[in-house]
Amino acid sequence: MKCNKFIHLKNRSHYSILEGSIKVEQLIDKAKLYKMDAVALTDNCNLFGAMEFSKYAIKKAIQPIIGCNINLTFSSDMAFEDLNKYELTFYVSNSLGWRNLSLLVSRAYLNFKKYRKKCISI
Repeated sequence: MKCNKFIHLKNRSHYSILEGSIKVEQLIDKAKLYKMDAVALTDNCNLFGAMEFSKYAIKKAIQPIIGCNINLTFSSDMAFEDLNKYELTFYVSNSLGWRNLSLLVSRAYLNFKKYRKKCISI
């Protein structure tokens, strides 16, 4: 069998409320169906599905790539809608990357009080 070299690097699961609907198991099963060696999970500003995704992917012999989409803003007293904001996708490659991404997600949740949106600010 020939291996498919294409890998989806930006997938939102049902953990990305109102933006993704596929369940983690379905994502992995589709990757297996299309003979992908790896697939990424990049939910919006959360890592809720990372453990479930990793365990199921490994069970199905697929390399899990964990990531996250986070909005970046530049500090300002303006409302979030008036800020320049950019969506960045971060990927984890080791335990230090996991720790750093976890810290960024936590910071985004803490900024929710100020901006009423989950984002990191500079």
